[in-house]
Amino acid sequence: MLKPKLLKFALHEIKGPIRSNDMRLLSVVYPLCLPMMGFFTVLCPFPSDLVLEKPAEQYVFGGGPASVQLTIRNLGPPKEFSRLTHRLYQASSATIAPVEPAREFPPRVLGDGIFSLEFSPPAVRTITGFIVKVFDEGSEIGAVPVHVCPTNLFQNVSNLAKHVAIFDSERHLPELLEKHGVEFQNLLESGAGEAELLLVKLTSAKDEEIWRARRIAPQVPTAYIVGWGVTSSEKILPVKFSNAHGHPSVIVQDWFVPNLNVSAGSQVRLLHTLELLLKPELVKLPEPDKPSN
Repeated sequence: MLKPKLLKFALHEIKGPIRSNDMRLLSVVYPLCLPMMGFFTVLCPFPSDLVLEKPAEQYVFGGGPASVQLTIRNLGPPKEFSRLTHRLYQASSATIAPVEPAREFPPRVLGDGIFSLEFSPPAVRTITGFIVKVFDEGSEIGAVPVHVCPTNLFQNVSNLAKHVAIFDSERHLPELLEKHGVEFQNLLESGAGEAELLLVKLTSAKDEEIWRARRIAPQVPTAYIVGWGVTSSEKILPVKFSNAHGHPSVIVQDWFVPNLNVSAGSQVRLLHTLELLLKPELVKLPEPDKPSN
C-alpha cells in the first residue's frame, strides 16, 4: 500500500509537479481512504496462484470420518499449502449451507499436489449431495462435489431381486450381503434355488476353472465381476449381453468396483449396473441434444 510520500512521487511522475494546495487536499483525503481500501481488500481478495483441477464426483458413507482426493496446481512461485483450508457444505436445489467449521489442510501429501482431505459428513437416509470447498487465505480456488451415501446402501439389491445366488471363492460377496441383510444362496454350498439374480466373482484363472468345473448354466440374469486373470489387461466399461438361454448378463471388471465391501462409489456403480441389467426401465438416460435450427 503506498505511503503519502510514495504516492506523491507516483503522481508526480504521471502528471507532473503537484501544487501545494493539491498536496494539502491529498493529505486529508488519503487517511480517509485507508479504511475503505482495506474494506474492499476483504470483500475482493486477490486471486490465488493455486488452481484446483476439475475433480470427478466422489462417493463416501455418512455418519463417520470420510475423505476425498483432489489435485492442486501452483501456477505461481513456490508456496506453502499449509495456508489452505477446506469446508464441507450441503448442497440443495436452493442453497449451499456449511455443515462443519473450516479445516486446515493435512500435512501429508499423497503425490505431486495430490491431497486427501478428511471431513465428517452427517448420516443420511438417501444419497445426498455435498460440496467440499477449498480456500486460499479466504479466496475460493475450487470445489469438489461429494455424494454422501447411507451405510446400508447395498440393501437396495433386495429391491432389484428378492432371491440372489452368488459364486465367490474369496467370500467377499457373502460378507457384503450378510452385512446388509440380503438373503442369498451360496453356490459353493448349495444350488441356485429360485434365484432371480446370479452374482459371480472370478478374480483369477483358478476361480474361472472352479466355476467352469461346476458346469453351471445360468438360467437367470447374471453379473460377472472379473479380474485381470480372467480378461485382458485392457480396461473396459461394463458390457451387457444375452447368455445362451436368452437372459441378460453383464461383465464388470474389478477395477470398476474396487474395494467393493468398503467403497461407497463401488457399491453405487455396481447397483446402477444391476439396475440396468434387471430393471432398465428405471435407468434415466440423458436426453439427446435437440437439433439446432
